[in-house]
Amino acid sequence: MSEPVAAWAEPSSSPLIRLAHLIKTHFSWKSESTRAAAGRYIRTPVIERVFDEKENKPYIALFLENRYLKIMVLPELGGRLPNGTRQDQQPPFRLL
Repeated sequence: MSEPVAAWAEPSSSPLIRLAHLIKTHFSWKSESTRAAAGRYIRTPVIERVFDEKENKPYIALFLENRYLKIMVLPELGGRLPNGTRQDQQPPFRLL
C-alpha cells in the first residue's frame, strides 16, 4: 500500500541578505533563564553587521514529491524548507 515518492536535485537561486563574518569576542552573557544554566558564562560569536542589499546565490535544491505533497529542501542552508505545496487540492495550496 505504499505510494511512490520521487526525489531529485536541481539548481535553484534564492535572494538572501548577506551577513558579514562572525567574530569571536570576549562578550560573555550570564544566562539565568533555566536552573541548569544559572551562573554560567557562555561565549557567543557575534555578527558584526548585516548588509542592506539582497544577493541571489545559487543553491542545490532537493525536491521530495508524492501524491499529496511537494517539498523543496535547501541542505546548504541547514535543511531549510523554503517551499512546500499541497497537491491534492485544486488549485494547489502553498504550505510554506
